[in-house]
Amino acid sequence: MRLVSTEKFKEKNDKITESSYVVALEIAKQIKKHTIGENLIKPCALKMVEIVLGKEMKVPLSNSTVQRRMSDIATDIKDQVVPEIKSSTFGLFSIQLDESTDVASCSQLMVFASYVHSDSFKEEFLFRSPLELTTKASDILEVSSFFESENLSWDNVSGCCSFGAPALFGTKSGFQVCVKKRAPKVKDIHCMIHRQALA
Repeated sequence: MRLVSTEKFKEKNDKITESSYVVALEIAKQIKKHTIGENLIKPCALKMVEIVLGKEMKVPLSNSTVQRRMSDIATDIKDQVVPEIKSSTFGLFSIQLDESTDVASCSQLMVFASYVHSDSFKEEFLFRSPLELTTKASDILEVSSFFESENLSWDNVSGCCSFGAPALFGTKSGFQVCVKKRAPKVKDIHCMIHRQALA
């Protein structure tokens, strides 16, 4: 009898945790501040559940919980993508970099990977890194430390696409020049989306 109640309790907690992750993912997709979960979504959800079901429901959506959930989701994505990259067809992949400003006006470097896995072309988010002091090419070379920590080789990078800011695309000291020093065969490409937006 005690085992059954423990299992029901565990199942209930699993569903509460799952719902917390679902909300954290939606907050991340909408690029909203973490506090929106606790300050807006949770109060509204509680009122809806109370009106519809007449019950009180407790789902953890505090700022720190949402931040932890987002970090867990990012780690999970990385843990799936990196092994796929390593086992990609011919062992080759390309990267795309973009430097943008988040809702807190902090510069963030976002890196995406393109590769072939199980006979299908995949384009996945690889990682993001805050650019806390400057956005120079040397700061953007944070990619190298990520490669080292995940045992990814520059020799397997077939292409590098950036959006064309001087730090990324400069002809003398830009990121693309630094990449060419590490992997001379890499094809450097300027992002067409940014050209289209400028046009």
